[in-house]
Amino acid sequence: MKTQIVYTLISTEKDIYLEQALVSIYSCRLHNPEAKIILITDNQTDITLIGKRASINKYINNKIIVSCPNNYSNKEKSRYLKTTIRQNLSGDFLFLDCDTVVCSSLSDIDNINAEIAMVPDTHVKYEDYPFYNYMNNLLMNLYQTDVSQDDYYFNSGAMFVRDTPLTNKLFKLWNKYWDESRQKGIKTDQQALFKVNHDLGNVIQQLPGIYNCQIGLSIQYFYEAKVLHYFNAQMLSKTDMSPFFMKEFYEQVKLDGNITPKTKSLIENCKKQFISPSMIISRTEMNLLLSPVGNCIITEFSKNSLFYKFISFLLLANRKIQSKFHRIFYNT
Repeated sequence: MKTQIVYTLISTEKDIYLEQALVSIYSCRLHNPEAKIILITDNQTDITLIGKRASINKYINNKIIVSCPNNYSNKEKSRYLKTTIRQNLSGDFLFLDCDTVVCSSLSDIDNINAEIAMVPDTHVKYEDYPFYNYMNNLLMNLYQTDVSQDDYYFNSGAMFVRDTPLTNKLFKLWNKYWDESRQKGIKTDQQALFKVNHDLGNVIQQLPGIYNCQIGLSIQYFYEAKVLHYFNAQMLSKTDMSPFFMKEFYEQVKLDGNITPKTKSLIENCKKQFISPSMIISRTEMNLLLSPVGNCIITEFSKNSLFYKFISFLLLANRKIQSKFHRIFYNT
């Protein structure tokens, strides 16, 4: 394949971002032995890639060290690297987030007929986006920009980018708008990407969903997925649906310091690692879980809090009362 595969990484010994990157890069190398894999990082991260943390170097072809502003947090540095990839790398590339697992060959990416292409966030049109109203208000507050009529809000976890004047312009504006939102307290990058795409006339085309299957919020592309994207929603950060959602899995990779036969087996069979019981839920149920009420319930349930126990007690008592009246009614 001619298209380069690119990852960005900001990490310290205290987090699991390196281990996520190692798993993803290893899975990419496993299914794409001929691919040119490039890691973009900063000097502070690079000097920690020794000892157990050095194993990632075996699976990449090249490393690019970028100087990040000293006053940036690590979260800000990671977005800085992402929004400046085009300025630091020549040639066409496919960028992948570190919280992904590659499931098969990516060689067909060479045939994508677009200058820049991504997968819509949650695999829906923008009008059906679960956070449509929130995002409209956020873009208006950040940039005084009305995006309510735009077709797609794209997920930046997988990006196909050719080396053209358009993509160079887009990335420069993306970094500019991201820095503006950063200064207003919004450090994530997709809102700035939305603004750029809007301003340039919606130039980002759709990448097939199989290249960024956001498994936590849609199973539409799961069967044929080439790339599974795990932590693409904050609510999924504590789920035990699969080892790849769990911090404990990456902590074990950190302890091992490499890809062990057991980890290799899990990566090779990543689509089979979902536990039972697990359920497919409807859009209505998902919207409830993503709402403030649903998020509150999940949080209180996970903490087994007194508030959750109290609500459960009231609902159970109500169910018993209803059951009692039901028996009396049908026995008379």
